[in-house]
Amino acid sequence: MSSKVISQSKMYPKLKETGESARSISKYTTTLPQYIEILMEEKKISKKRLVIDSNLSEKMVQRIRNEANFVPSLQAVVAICMGLKATLPEACLLIDLAGHRIRPYVYEEAIYMSILLDSASHRIEDVNECLKSLNCKPLGTM
Repeated sequence: MSSKVISQSKMYPKLKETGESARSISKYTTTLPQYIEILMEEKKISKKRLVIDSNLSEKMVQRIRNEANFVPSLQAVVAICMGLKATLPEACLLIDLAGHRIRPYVYEEAIYMSILLDSASHRIEDVNECLKSLNCKPLGTM
């Protein structure tokens, strides 16, 4: 891990203690892979656990984590948010860093937002069952 990411990781708890939002962290984080690394370290989530809990292939997770110029689909980023058990501010920053935004007037994206409101308390398998029942593509499986 680079010294920049390590120093950013040490910064995160200080921001958290002061009540600053995840958006504030963006001053210290410039790429999606860096922020994922920070969250994995802070939440003690292994690479293997992220693959399992996001329901993404190991190769896809590796690309998202290691390739700063890779632009994953919104669906893949939401799956990563699930795997990281991201809070809503964390999820919004992850989505933003990936170059996406959630448009509440788009049916599937509105459903993603409702999922992300409480992603830490849901298993991706349960979320995917719900998505299928709403005629939406399941998360992960890429």
